[in-house]
This record gives sequence, structure tokens and C-alpha cells, in this order.
Amino acid sequence: MRKLLRVAFALTIASAIVAQDPRPEEGEKKEKEAPRFAPPDPWIKDEPEAEALARLGYVSVGRMTWGDGHDSPRIQEDLGKLPLIFIETAHFKLCSNLPSLEIPKEKEARKRLVEELERLRARLPRLRPKSIRELDPWLRAHLFAQRLEELYAEVAGLFGVTDASFPPASESFYFRGDAPARWAAEWMGRGPYLGNKGKFLVLLFTKQSTCGRYISTFTKAKAEAPSRWYFEQTDSFLFATALDFSEGAFRTDVALHAHVTHNLVHCFVDSFKGYSYVIPVWWKEGLAHWFRRKLTDEHNNFEAIKDQEKRAFTVFDWDERIRMRAEHGLVRPLAAIFDQEQCTDFDLVDHMACWSRVDFLLREFPREKFGIFAGQVKGFVDGRGNPPEHARLLERQREALSAAYGLDPDSLDAQWLAWLKKPRRRQ
Repeated sequence: MRKLLRVAFALTIASAIVAQDPRPEEGEKKEKEAPRFAPPDPWIKDEPEAEALARLGYVSVGRMTWGDGHDSPRIQEDLGKLPLIFIETAHFKLCSNLPSLEIPKEKEARKRLVEELERLRARLPRLRPKSIRELDPWLRAHLFAQRLEELYAEVAGLFGVTDASFPPASESFYFRGDAPARWAAEWMGRGPYLGNKGKFLVLLFTKQSTCGRYISTFTKAKAEAPSRWYFEQTDSFLFATALDFSEGAFRTDVALHAHVTHNLVHCFVDSFKGYSYVIPVWWKEGLAHWFRRKLTDEHNNFEAIKDQEKRAFTVFDWDERIRMRAEHGLVRPLAAIFDQEQCTDFDLVDHMACWSRVDFLLREFPREKFGIFAGQVKGFVDGRGNPPEHARLLERQREALSAAYGLDPDSLDAQWLAWLKKPRRRQ
């Protein structure tokens, strides 16, 4: 399998080529449990843990395996006496070091948060969403665990897949050529988590320095930025970030939620049907923007952007802006960026256009067509797991667009531009 390395503005995507700190050989003394510095969970206090976890839909809390060569006790040991909360859900492993946070006073933000807490209340009966004044560290962890699973379900639904669409964890094959016929006919990856064998890993820290220490210790990514990382041995994707990054831009609840959403959509697309090659960025970044803007029009996030001035992060009326740019012929054609794997040369208009094209496809065509398109672009490997030559992959993307929508880049743009001219659409 080709090793992949990509560095982008405020973000790193990489492949862990060499596992760090390998696990003890069989027969060696088992590492003792690292001390826990997080307080007990007040929301399930005095309850039998097994019953509480079952109601919450969790697999475990506390000790758990993590990425290549390390587990939760090792993370706790290396990061010191931090109150780290570890939660394992059906599809994620979450480590949270978030502090308490006041409920927002702004009406819409408060309303949205209360609605989320009402959903969480079904699993945390002690919770009283309308009377709560502060999110304590455990409640923030529970809330993000719910958000992660809800986002996963949305993306899986868009791709037209369920857990049963992927090989179960009990399967041990690595290459397509070694897989049973059921999993070799259409390659869906090696494992149950959108095609990966390992669950998605999410680290939410308070301090940038803490996140940087984890990144520099356990990955080869750049420690000065939020990072996505692929652990090759565990076949799992990590996203690690901290509230202090970007001068504290993620300190509000909605800003952090938007930040996590944008990056996890990238992880989901990369993982879908297995992580074997880098795909063209226009629709992957467009989809990440689409899910983030579904949550909030504000708090722009970018895989990469060449104009890093304040304007890129403070312009939110993308629908009207892209309509005006398109009306004056100021948008790069899709054909010009259709084959690009990176968006380091994208400006804000390019990003708005990628989001708007995906928005057009999802609004004007049956949703299942997007899953057909994504499914044909992904999972395109031979019996030994080798991806196609670059030119063939690009040809495959064109074939997928035609198969799903009956379009090519030029005709997609023609229909999209005509759609933009229609009366202003409500977001």
C-alpha cells in the first residue's frame, strides 16, 4: 500500500510508517493501570457501572487500547496528572480534557444545546437540560460522545451503508485477494468502521501544549496544529485538537463542535471502504464544509487556504457571495480543480464553490446518488491492496460522476450555475 503524507494549513494528514513504542511481547509483564485523575462521573454516581454503560450505549470507560503502540494508561502516564476522561462508544474512542463551560446566553445557541441535552437525557436520567447552568467536564464528554455517533450515522446514511456493509471485526484478512468472496467482490475495506479495522480516535484537550506533546510523542505529525493521523497498525484515524489552537478560536462549544465536525468528515471519507489512496479534494472538502455549515454558518474551517487573512474566517454568507461571484464569472471551473488532491492554492471563493457544488448535488438529486458517487471513487484497489495509477483514479472519478449523476465536470458546472441564478434559497 502506498504510504501517504500530506501537510496543510493548520492541519496534518499522515500515515504512520513506523509504529512507535511497540506493545510488549507476549509473556512480558503487563503494564500496571495508570492512575486516573479525572473525578468520578457524577451523572452515573452510585449506579452499577455495567448498567450505566449499557444505557449510555458505551463499550467502556477508563482503560482502553488506542493507536499504534499505546493505550489510555500510556497516554495518562505521558501527559501527567491531567483529568483525562476516556469513553469508548460503538464507533469511537474519545479522550476529553475539556473544562467546565457555562451554558451560552445567546438564544439560538442555547436552544440548540438544550435540544442536544434533551436527546442525551434519554441515557442520563439525572440530567435536567432546561435548568442546567454549566456543562461540567463529564457532561461535555458525554455530549461529544453523542455528537460523534450522530455525525457518524449521518455520514453513513449519506453513503448508503450500515455496520453490516463492512467486514466484521472477526475477519482477519488484509489484502483483497485474501478476503472471502463476500468481501472480495466489492472491496469495502478490512473492518467494520466505514472500512477500517480500528475505531475513530478523538482527542479534545484544553491546552495546545498538551495536544502538541501527544502528537509529537505518538505520531509524526506537526505538533503546532490540530492534526489528523492514520495509525497503520491499528488501521484507525485520529483527530487531535485543543481549545488554545488558533488563538483560542475553539473555546466556545459551537466553535469546537464545528471544528470537530469538519475534520471528522475528512476522516470518514478517507476511511470509507479503506484508506488506500488520496482522493481529489474538491468534493471531500466540499462535504466537510456542508456538514459544518449544516451545524452553523459561522466558524469556518479549512483543510488548507492560501489567503489566511481574517476575511477567510469572518465571511459567513457563502450562499450569496458565491452567487455574486458566479454571476460575474469569478469562479474557477470545476474542471480546473477536478483532479487536485490538495487545496493549498484554494482561496475563499474556491472553498465556497466546493461547498456550493456539493450543496447543489445533495439538494437537487436524490441523496443516494452521492453515496453511489463516493462508493465508486473509493475502494478501487487490486488484490494486493494497490491503488490505481493516478491517471486511472482520475478517470474513475469521472466515471463515478457520470454513473451517479449523468454529469461530467462541465455539465455539472452548467447545471450548478443555472441553479445559483434561481431565487435565493433558504439555508
